[in-house]
Amino acid sequence: MGVSSDSTLDPDALRVWTRALDVRSVALAMIAVASPFMPTLHDKGWLASLVLALVFLPYNVLLAVRLRRRHRLDALMPAADLLLAVGFVAIVPETWPAIIGIAVADVAFAVVMFGRRVAFLAAGIGAAALTVAGLDIDHGIDVGVFGFLSSAAIVITTVGSVSARERHLRRSYLALVNGVEGIVWEWEVGRSRLTFMSRQVETILGWSVEEASDWEFWNARTHPEDDPSVTDRIHDALSKDERSAEFRVQHAEGHWVWLRDAIAVERDASGSLRRIRGIAVDVTRQRDTALDLQQYADIVEQIQFSIMVWRLEDPDDVRSLTAVRSNPASVELFGRSVEETLGRRLVDLWPGAGSERFATAIAHTIRTGERTVVQQVPFPRPDGFEGYFSVRMFPLPDRCAGLVSEDVTDQRQAEEALRHLALHDTLTGLPNRALLQDRTATALAVARRTSQPVALLVLDLDQFKEINDTLGHPMGDRMLEQVGARLATVLRDCDTVARLGGDEFAVLLTVDAGRASAERVARRIREALAEPFDLVGISVQTGASIGIVLSPEHGTDAETLSQRADIAMYNAKRSGRGYAFYAPEDDRSSLRRLALVGELRRALEREELVLHYQPQIDVSTGAVLGVEALVRWQHPEHGLLPPSEFIELAEVSGTIQPLTKWVVRTAVAQAAELARAGHHLVMSANVSARNLYDPDLVKGIGEDLAASGLPPELLMLELTESELVDDPSQVMTVLSLVSGMGVRLAIDDFGTGWSSLSNLTRLPIHQIKIDRSFVSQMLLGGDDAVIVRSIVDLGHNLGLAVVAEGVEDELTMAALASLGCDQAQGYLLCRPVPAAELVTWLDNRKLSATPA
Repeated sequence: MGVSSDSTLDPDALRVWTRALDVRSVALAMIAVASPFMPTLHDKGWLASLVLALVFLPYNVLLAVRLRRRHRLDALMPAADLLLAVGFVAIVPETWPAIIGIAVADVAFAVVMFGRRVAFLAAGIGAAALTVAGLDIDHGIDVGVFGFLSSAAIVITTVGSVSARERHLRRSYLALVNGVEGIVWEWEVGRSRLTFMSRQVETILGWSVEEASDWEFWNARTHPEDDPSVTDRIHDALSKDERSAEFRVQHAEGHWVWLRDAIAVERDASGSLRRIRGIAVDVTRQRDTALDLQQYADIVEQIQFSIMVWRLEDPDDVRSLTAVRSNPASVELFGRSVEETLGRRLVDLWPGAGSERFATAIAHTIRTGERTVVQQVPFPRPDGFEGYFSVRMFPLPDRCAGLVSEDVTDQRQAEEALRHLALHDTLTGLPNRALLQDRTATALAVARRTSQPVALLVLDLDQFKEINDTLGHPMGDRMLEQVGARLATVLRDCDTVARLGGDEFAVLLTVDAGRASAERVARRIREALAEPFDLVGISVQTGASIGIVLSPEHGTDAETLSQRADIAMYNAKRSGRGYAFYAPEDDRSSLRRLALVGELRRALEREELVLHYQPQIDVSTGAVLGVEALVRWQHPEHGLLPPSEFIELAEVSGTIQPLTKWVVRTAVAQAAELARAGHHLVMSANVSARNLYDPDLVKGIGEDLAASGLPPELLMLELTESELVDDPSQVMTVLSLVSGMGVRLAIDDFGTGWSSLSNLTRLPIHQIKIDRSFVSQMLLGGDDAVIVRSIVDLGHNLGLAVVAEGVEDELTMAALASLGCDQAQGYLLCRPVPAAELVTWLDNRKLSATPA
């Protein structure tokens, strides 16, 4: 044991000097008690006792207390001791021989504690003080001073050398101990405090040596989870012959520090435990690192990705790549246990050309140190199917590479499914427009090299919207599925059939795709679709209008062919021929029609449609009986368009139903206004046969009548003769419901179609209208006059009113009167006019008919 400096004492030195001061205090007390009884002091015994008790003893006690508190002694203490001793000689001269002995002892103390310089200084001060104090003493004081100096010189020389060597060794020991990266401590068994504590405790734990020397201080700052106390842990370790333990201790700043404490024991001759020495090392960083490593290891074990390490045993041979590490996910991914995998070469685990290429990629990462990502590597799955995994490679020491692999088989399948969904119709499974465009572009590229024709057929189902609206969308979807299946049966494997959307399909011919072949395919398609479709017990028929284009005759790119096929398809639908090849002369009008289809959908929203009204009169009396509402389109670019320009487009595009509903609603509202103005006239409005398949038709008419307050008998719905033939049973059902409301019904353009007399007798018809084509030609003789007469007679025989359309002159009016025709309308009476002009015309006619 030693001191950390010349004045600060280590625990052993502190204990020795504290004990020395305590012994000196006892000795002073005993001398103070004995002094009155010493004969050599004569009559000064009590004075000596008093000085010792009041000065020397308190001074000594004060030194002991100061030593215990500060763990150090001041360098002036030896000089102070000598001065006090000399002062005592001055008071009690008889004690000078004893004081000289004490002075020599103080010099010895000074040389041990503070070195030879301080000792020489103390000796000089003592000699001077003794000389001054002994001037009045005639007892050989000069000999005493000389003896003191001689003794002091001997003590300083001999003891000083030994003490200097001891201090040097002590400093070296403390430097060594305090330089250790750990807290060095010593405990003498049985003591309440540690007998030594190195200054590393201040660096590692932030505590002072004094604080750390107390056992209770350690116990109070040990982590609660690391119980028992430090002392108990030491005893347990000794009893189990363990020489190390790890525990957490709180740092002065509040955080916890892990210590590993290694201990050594010292026993006496009897084998009893005497001392325990230990060194506590800060292992916080090692513990954290170990914890991090364990966490990483747990992650590697639990992660769903395969993690493997491969070593290139022979730097020049990629076939030497051998597995050295593997986690459980690798077993699940590749279907091989760790025992089957580790130590084996990759080319042996997965034989084949693919594995050697994969091994080459891994070897490249090892040799170059580059990180590599390989996507969708094929491999045999444990279930026997081919799987795919993506892998990230990174270099590791010792010619190794780490591989993190993920099974992406499901992802690949999902991507393929998404690609299929992106390029195929979800309902029919057929290629969609995008895939058709791609295949068309590919076929055209091949055709340019081979000079072989390519044909594209676009077809649209007839009356599909009515079927869809009447039977519901699920039935419509079922029908589209069957259409797709039928189309596939009549085509070759080299042909492509696609669904473009709605009820529109397309066929791409790339082999033997000339005009004759395309026409033959079109006929086969129409024949296949002419067969009834069974929709869960309901037999439904449809047809198709097909537009045909050829490349290079009609175009050399996919977009142009698709556009011109649409034009040809609309021409086929309008002409009723079933299919048609593209004709350049139809392009301009067809393009306009295509543009009008899109604009017509927005015309209702923009309120571009208007109604014009044409009066109907009683042929015999001239009285106005009703008016017919005729729709017009006030187009922002093309001006006022007649119905012949857009009604057919409305029927083809599916906008006929909302258009008809608007016409009926507007006509009913106008008829109600006319009635409130005093003109109680029957309002006629045209209804398409497609509206008869609308389940909301009857309900909508009822709501229109209720909203306007118009009596039902003042509304007449007109249907063309040809439309009544398509589905007589459906027509009968709907017309019966309408007639039951009180609404009147009329057959328009009678004579242009084919009507069964039995159907006419069963239908709730109130009126038939003779087509203008017959009326305009009846004065020329021939069949037209006979037809008009026959229609008038037929209508009267069936109890129906007969109306002649297209009356443009007085002779025609007279002829109709002679035939007994009931009503007439035409330019002779009034052109179709807006509502305001109609009111003016009616008012003027009413005034002209009033007697003067």
